[in-house]
Amino acid sequence: MTVDMATTLQALGHDIEVAFLKRSKRLSMSLERVEYEGFPATLLESFRPVFIGFHTWNWGKAWRQHLAGFDAVVVVCGSPYIAFPFLRSGKPLYVWAAVTLKEDLKGKYERFRLINKIAYRLWLPYLYKQERTVICESRRLWALSQPSMRDFEAMAGSERPRTSVLMAPIDTDLFRPLNDTAENAPAELAVLFTGRYSDGRKDIATLIRAFAITHRQIPKSKLVLIGPPEPSSKMPSMVSDFGLCGAVEFLPWVDRVGLVKYYQSAKVFAISSRQEGLCISGLEAMACGLPVVSTACGGPESYVQDGKNGFLVPVKDHEAMSKALARILSDEAIQRAQSNAARKFVLDHCGVGAFKAKVAEIAE
Repeated sequence: MTVDMATTLQALGHDIEVAFLKRSKRLSMSLERVEYEGFPATLLESFRPVFIGFHTWNWGKAWRQHLAGFDAVVVVCGSPYIAFPFLRSGKPLYVWAAVTLKEDLKGKYERFRLINKIAYRLWLPYLYKQERTVICESRRLWALSQPSMRDFEAMAGSERPRTSVLMAPIDTDLFRPLNDTAENAPAELAVLFTGRYSDGRKDIATLIRAFAITHRQIPKSKLVLIGPPEPSSKMPSMVSDFGLCGAVEFLPWVDRVGLVKYYQSAKVFAISSRQEGLCISGLEAMACGLPVVSTACGGPESYVQDGKNGFLVPVKDHEAMSKALARILSDEAIQRAQSNAARKFVLDHCGVGAFKAKVAEIAE
């Protein structure tokens, strides 16, 4: 998302410098000039909670002086509270955020160690207050999806924040289907998942349970999971308990270019999450002609049109997900129609040109 925004602003004629945070054990913050994805950049190295409140500390003066050389600040983040320190820069603030902090913690908080849970309990009221301030006071808040925009507006209450939806751009020249020939058609009935194995929000257990039912109905089906880091021992154990050895494959993460061949060789993309700000992988899969079966977990509801380019199912409902996967895998006509609709949706709504036009409306 950061590179997408920086590239677009540069194409619109703006001089860009990227700033990004690296966590460290040091309490004092350091600024280092580096390069990031071809852009001049500043690396902020700091202990995260201190970064959140650095504007109140004397050693934050160097960073405020650094910001003085810019005309505006654009913050690309998960949750809006991250942008709070930039409000004190005195520069126009534009924020592109995925979800509220409350939504972001779904599925994560339960996996925290006790000390982390205690720390978050103490910090949360403060962070929620910061988040609301950013939503209400930023010059523009772009939400990654329609559900997220509704959450931002609900958090602001009567303040009427300046919000709009800005979905991530998809390179439809890179992410595209294989040529529609018998020679190139995917041979396997593969269900594809990509995402962090360690992220509790992804709820991979529900997907494995769903696929176990689907595989009994369609023995030729296969589940391919791609993600960092290594999956915990619980996931392979689940696969073994369901008798799916040989039908489920865990693969390490590959870059965006490397993912294309997996999208092109699958029949359907699955999102089993409890919460998603958008799930960009779902849009990349659709650009490659994959129908998407997703839980109604937020972001995917912005692009999965139930029954048209995929199916939406309730969160944590493995039986409903299994039925949706089986409908696509067992019916070539449904798969083909939804494949065409998926590709068309991305071309119409998520192309690089459409993204640039939406940013230009505000940036100019």
